[in-house]
This record gives sequence, structure tokens and C-alpha cells, in this order.
Amino acid sequence: MADIGRVTEEGYESLAAADEASCKVIAANDPGRDEEMVQIFHRRILRLSMIIAGTDPNHENLLFYKLDPTLS
Repeated sequence: MADIGRVTEEGYESLAAADEASCKVIAANDPGRDEEMVQIFHRRILRLSMIIAGTDPNHENLLFYKLDPTLS
């Protein structure tokens, strides 16, 4: 909510309200906002991944599977 609030310069009482505001930012299709929105969504995905993964990493959990580099 705080991340979207910084972009829109507004405060939000709920995640649903912040999500709605982020949809409006995306719908505006302003390429100048792409970088900050990608960073916001990346941080959100990381937070959700940490919640799903928990605090006890193991190799059976796909979130901890080590991938080989795809770019050289």
C-alpha cells in the first residue's frame, strides 16, 4: 500500500484500494512509470514468495530450486 501511495501520492486504507489504484496507473499506459511499477511489483512478488516459502528453506520447495543461468 505504501509503494502505490508513493506513486499516486495518496494514502490507502486497504490493499484492495491500493490494488485498484495500481490498476489505474497501469491503465494510464504511461511509459515513464514502467520502471517504478516493475520495481513495486517485483518487491510485492518477493514478499509473497517469502510468505509462501516460509522460514525453513528446503530443496523440495520449488521456490528454492536453483536455476542455471539462461543468459551468457
